[in-house]
Amino acid sequence: MRQLTLRASDNRSVSEPRPNHDALFRLTFGRQENALGLVRHWLPASVAARLDWSTLRLENPSFVDPPLAALFSDLLFRVEFTEVEGKAEPLLIYVLIEHQSTPDPRIAWRMQRYIGAIQNAYLKETPTAALPIVFPLLVSNARRPWPHPLDLHSVYPRLAEYPELHRHVAQFHVLLDDLPSTTPDDLAARDLTDMAVAALCLLRDARGLAALTASMPHWLPSLRAVSKHQPDDFKSLFAYLMQATPSMHHHALCATIIHEAPDMHPPIISAYDELIAEGWVQGEAIGEARGQAKGKAELLLKLLTLKFDPLPHGTAERLSTATAEQLDQFAERILEAQTLEEVFSKE
Repeated sequence: MRQLTLRASDNRSVSEPRPNHDALFRLTFGRQENALGLVRHWLPASVAARLDWSTLRLENPSFVDPPLAALFSDLLFRVEFTEVEGKAEPLLIYVLIEHQSTPDPRIAWRMQRYIGAIQNAYLKETPTAALPIVFPLLVSNARRPWPHPLDLHSVYPRLAEYPELHRHVAQFHVLLDDLPSTTPDDLAARDLTDMAVAALCLLRDARGLAALTASMPHWLPSLRAVSKHQPDDFKSLFAYLMQATPSMHHHALCATIIHEAPDMHPPIISAYDELIAEGWVQGEAIGEARGQAKGKAELLLKLLTLKFDPLPHGTAERLSTATAEQLDQFAERILEAQTLEEVFSKE
């Protein structure tokens, strides 16, 4: 399982970490197959048509000069233009993808520093080469639409008062992929991998249960596909989903997903069990019996209620006294069982 590093916020206990948005973003788009669609979507079509996409690769930002390297936590891709006959060296374009979960009014200035470091490092390695183009792309999953200007001149508060200086002050514009301003339908319609669609939709909506539920028809098909074909990636997406959602809603959310996609029941139970065992999810749903059968029993009760409501008196007690092995057996039977007794038939 590719694990996300989860961080505790200032006002949460260690047992309730907050989701690491950067970790999910890097896990997803740090891989060529997922980044390809994102980069192609935002580059001008006329430029994209002239690139040799087989040369796309992730660059290691460790070449950036310290101490700037400590600040460089996002993604840098390199791709070559299609070879032109007679050219001695390839023409390159770097795509710098900066991810932000909180707005930064000086984002253009910060990206300028990165761009300068990238170009400087490139020229150190190849002093006679042409200066590479660096295309700046900002992906924001802030809670609200991006509020700040994205051009470099905007970081100088008094520059507007002196238009005669404009042509002498460096200027460029950062391209913005603003997830709060994008609809889930638009994200699902992009030419992206299922992993990329699921990650962008969860980054957009997972912190608000109402938005997450409303957008479920758009992200669930992609999450379902990932659960079938990329089990490790599914566990990482599921871990982020559980960390972004208040623990009191975990069981209801899982039950809703399973109701819409019953074949996701086994991977969800498996992923949830791993999170419990590793201590990633705790709280009212799990209580002090961290990593034990209580969490699984309560989730099964939710699923049984969803499928066989109303449940007879004593069902909750029956689950709470079952062994971990018995709970696993119940979970395996629940999909095909037509009655509650079929779930417990071989108890």
